[in-house]
Amino acid sequence: MANCSVTVERGSAPGSVVQHARQILAKDPESLLVPVGGGWPALVGVGGGGETYATALLPCGNESAGDDLVVGMTAVRAKGGGTLEERREGLAALVTRALKQAAAAKGCESAHADKPQMPSGAFTDLKKAGAATGTCQDTGLPSYETESCASAPIEQCLLAGAAGEPTFRLAAYYGPYPNAPRHDPSRSPDDYTAPSGTTSGKSWTTAACPTGEALFTMEALLPGAEPSAEARKAFPTFAAASAKRHGCEPPAS
Repeated sequence: MANCSVTVERGSAPGSVVQHARQILAKDPESLLVPVGGGWPALVGVGGGGETYATALLPCGNESAGDDLVVGMTAVRAKGGGTLEERREGLAALVTRALKQAAAAKGCESAHADKPQMPSGAFTDLKKAGAATGTCQDTGLPSYETESCASAPIEQCLLAGAAGEPTFRLAAYYGPYPNAPRHDPSRSPDDYTAPSGTTSGKSWTTAACPTGEALFTMEALLPGAEPSAEARKAFPTFAAASAKRHGCEPPAS
């Protein structure tokens, strides 16, 4: 990779989260942020052109004051830079190394030391209804998922139609990451302004967590798509499971 840019920020509202909202809110399956695994609080996204993006969140000091360490990384990969999984693995190695170095420099508790364990087939292998075992588990619909990860500050699931086309994106945001959808310039002014709600093409809910308020969203991926009764049931199932993994209170109804 070349032209690698790294940002290191402290606090509850790092500017890089809003700056990189486009990457955080990606809809293309190859571009979705994937947890690096191995207990690391980091995610990588490498699809959609030459630019790759990674982010990591490490509690540092007083959690109740939002004293967190956030690392953001963008890089431009060379042409023909390997398979999707190889690119994810390469970026995972870079961002976890940067997180360890930033933690040492900022006097934070050391980041997890295990080797990143990138899951295979993340958001690319279609799971039949009832077959999901990761982030889409118990949603009861065909889906694209990745492994569930309690250390990941963002978790996602793509619901799919009968032909395998992605229909709705379910997402959970922790720490400072709810700032990305809340500052998305394409959102309605009424989106995400209450503890829970529904507007055209979107539904959301929130939960109180050790890292602050978490935000859970369901967003249509097809213009004008309306969720079925099954999709409406899948969203609170996804939100409740993710919230439980992260030690949060149950999401708002």
